[in-house]
Amino acid sequence: RVAFISFSKHICDILAKECPAFTNQYLNGDISPEALAADGINGLDYKKSVIFQDTSIVERAQALGMSTNSWTVNKADEMQKLFELGIDAITTDEPLLLRDLLDRKEFKNK
Repeated sequence: RVAFISFSKHICDILAKECPAFTNQYLNGDISPEALAADGINGLDYKKSVIFQDTSIVERAQALGMSTNSWTVNKADEMQKLFELGIDAITTDEPLLLRDLLDRKEFKNK
């Protein structure tokens, strides 16, 4: 599986046109899910502070069929909050902590 991620909106626009079957996640956090989807970008990968500031981002993006990711999440309470919001993926420097949290919770079937 291939997923493209970029801080460049221009690059994401090109990928949306030339590689529409691939996951294409915009990283910068300054564009709404609605605007990204309108441009054919099918995912977002926003810094955790952006998502925590507007917790509707995950639900809105997923309602548009977009994938959602957050970075860089290294604390269990922040991971838990993102799971509660329905995030699809988490980027972390603490994979064992994330694995432990997943093992203790019922997230495996979601």
